[in-house]
Amino acid sequence: MCAYSRRKFIQSSLAAGAAVSAATLPLRAEFDTPADTAPPKTPETATSLTTLGNSGLKVTRLAFGKPPEHKRITQEEFTTLVRHAYDRGIRFFETAEIYPPSSAMLANALHGLPRESYVLMNQVETDGKDNPKKHLDELRRISRTEYFDAVSLHCMHFPNWDSETEVWQEALLHEQEKKTIYHHGVSVHGLPALRQIAGNQWVEIAMIRMNHVGHCMDSEDWLAEDEGKVEEVVAHVHQIRSQGIGVIGAKLIGAGTLTRREDRATAIKFAFKQGGIDCGIVGFKSTGEIDEAVENVNAALA
Repeated sequence: MCAYSRRKFIQSSLAAGAAVSAATLPLRAEFDTPADTAPPKTPETATSLTTLGNSGLKVTRLAFGKPPEHKRITQEEFTTLVRHAYDRGIRFFETAEIYPPSSAMLANALHGLPRESYVLMNQVETDGKDNPKKHLDELRRISRTEYFDAVSLHCMHFPNWDSETEVWQEALLHEQEKKTIYHHGVSVHGLPALRQIAGNQWVEIAMIRMNHVGHCMDSEDWLAEDEGKVEEVVAHVHQIRSQGIGVIGAKLIGAGTLTRREDRATAIKFAFKQGGIDCGIVGFKSTGEIDEAVENVNAALA
């Protein structure tokens, strides 16, 4: 069986059970209620659960990401941020193995919290890693977890990323069979890669950079941070979501470059309303920034 056909077969088998997962937060019961007596719809908030496309993975609308790259932070400071976010109701935590704070620091910050009470996503590097299984095992060890709720192929910026990462795609599907990973996806950097997401049969979740000013967004040159093509990115996001791929928005406040509160509120509203993301990841360097982001997402979803 060719690799592509085998991937489709494995994926189809996994999809049959995707709606029920040990990595998924508990669902509230739903009851059939006559239309004339139905209670008013509860407004969505930053801590409401949403499902990422057809994956079955439920996450809070706001996710906790790494602080800005320039911020040096101690374990104590980082733990304070993580626990504050958790106390505010954020239950989706994301990290990338090459960025500080490290996966180990996030593991330390989350230690002691019920594992089933939060979603953990890691972005894995594929360059120079010739043994995906060994690398994923090591990443779980560092993260002090028996499973990842999701693993994303990090920084896919080349147009042929799909064929170039086939061995990694196979590896993630095998890990899903073993339930050491529950869902998988890609982190997109650059329009050449983004244009290949629509119609892709392997991608469950796509992390896509999104803000109204185009900073750190996808462009023809993935390293051109101030040339993001906002309209094209938004169009791709809506097309991708219509095909059942969950979309996580990143760089919502321009990687920290939006310094005025009103601009950050506008950016987050744009990402959820016009941008059409399912949930958004924001990096924080203070508890006050967490509180502000919660308020901004609440307002955007109102």
